[in-house]
Amino acid sequence: MTNRITWTRATGMGRSGWDGTVGARKLFTIERSVVKGEGWKLRTRLPFNIKTDHSISEDSDHLMAVAERVLSTFVGSLGARF
Repeated sequence: MTNRITWTRATGMGRSGWDGTVGARKLFTIERSVVKGEGWKLRTRLPFNIKTDHSISEDSDHLMAVAERVLSTFVGSLGARF
């Protein structure tokens, strides 16, 4: 699978996770949940307030793959293809 999202370590006050950018725009964030036992959470910043299913996982790599699928679905809904 070709990765279209560039993941970098999230830094800052108390942050633990990853920022996902497409081009120059940060569209995805994976962070540790503040709820004990929930693991990681995926958040999206796609236009039209698009939400994702399966946005909680114990594995951040799994959420990166989910973000790739969400991006492909979003772009496909606009009529484009990767």
